[in-house]
Amino acid sequence: MSTLIRVPPPDTSRHYYVEDDGRVVPFYEIEYADKKRKGEFRPVKITDARKHNAVPSVNQSRSRIRKPAIERWRIAKYLEEGLTFPFGDRSIDECIPEIIENVDAALDAAPSLGTAYHAAVAEVIMAKWPGVSNE
Repeated sequence: MSTLIRVPPPDTSRHYYVEDDGRVVPFYEIEYADKKRKGEFRPVKITDARKHNAVPSVNQSRSRIRKPAIERWRIAKYLEEGLTFPFGDRSIDECIPEIIENVDAALDAAPSLGTAYHAAVAEVIMAKWPGVSNE
């Protein structure tokens, strides 16, 4: 199977895992079946995952689960922005698009911050216990 599957550095949390020579490895991309595109790769689709008996990543599985704490946090961010927004002489209707844009930008940045925290924790763990792998 190794000749078919390539595992690039992860640039997305949407991926699968597949068994390869007795090891479980991330399954991000697969080589095109078309002979004209030999050596070129594309992202794995669910049909590829089924064909290779791959399982979804934890993030994919968890994305299907309701997360009440995160939902409450998101709602609170919109309320906080709406209550502290400098309206000036503008009506609430005029300000709503800007309020939504401000909150959406902050919410989009939150996962990057979480990823940075996880990377920092992993660095500390690997420095303290050199035998621990980040794979």
